[in-house]
Amino acid sequence: MVRENISFRLDLAEAALAIRADRGQLDQVLMNLVVNAADAMPDGGILRVGTGRSADGSPWVSVSDTGCGIPEAIRDRVFEPFFTTKAPGKGTGIGLSVVRGIVEQHGGAIVLESGVGRGTTVRITLPAADTAAVPADGPASGDKPLPRGRGERVLIVEDEQGAREGLAEILTSLGYTVFAAASGEDAQAVPAEPPFDLLLTDLMLPGMAGPDLAVEMVGRWPRLRVILMSGYTEDETLKRRIAAELVRFLQKPFNMTTLAREVRVALDEGGDGR
Repeated sequence: MVRENISFRLDLAEAALAIRADRGQLDQVLMNLVVNAADAMPDGGILRVGTGRSADGSPWVSVSDTGCGIPEAIRDRVFEPFFTTKAPGKGTGIGLSVVRGIVEQHGGAIVLESGVGRGTTVRITLPAADTAAVPADGPASGDKPLPRGRGERVLIVEDEQGAREGLAEILTSLGYTVFAAASGEDAQAVPAEPPFDLLLTDLMLPGMAGPDLAVEMVGRWPRLRVILMSGYTEDETLKRRIAAELVRFLQKPFNMTTLAREVRVALDEGGDGR
């Protein structure tokens, strides 16, 4: 994860900091931040992980690098899904979006400080736990957890590579079994067994429209649920199908929370015997 030309340093609080958080999801947050920090220093540098308490007593953890930094013009966009400063093939841009989704799910906050030539620091603040009764897992009390999968099989069809890989990464992290296809033709070539539970497809695909693909896939798997994704909402055929509850619609752009909830709702509606 951290190359030999990167010096890894810890700057930790003297006492342990009890937080209310899911350990597995916090591990994912830290892994994403450390990987991003390392990627920002291709020629080497210092990667520092720190912990402490803010003025109001809230625990925080930070990950800092001495890399190239992020220009002010795009700094506000780094938490958007599929936005990345990395070269093509070097990342999906989904990591920081996932980080923000997990942090906000736990009732926390995330702040990024960066400047060109002076590196980047990402600081996460999380709710403190009662040290007399620290929960082993789970988000902070009162926070609604992200709906998770139970191993259901999801077929993603999206022609844009970064979006396709990002969607697959998010849904896999949520507990779904995912297969991603780049076109309707690729989806048609998927074996009929084992069946899929959900089709998540873009409305506009090269060679075959998403609704046409959905009709064919439902013919193959009658209990298949369908979600169409698009940045366009003016298609009358799509509106009629949504009104008839044959498919669900996911307006682009969307965040991790919206995706998790929409997928769970679509699957939970699958018990209607269709």
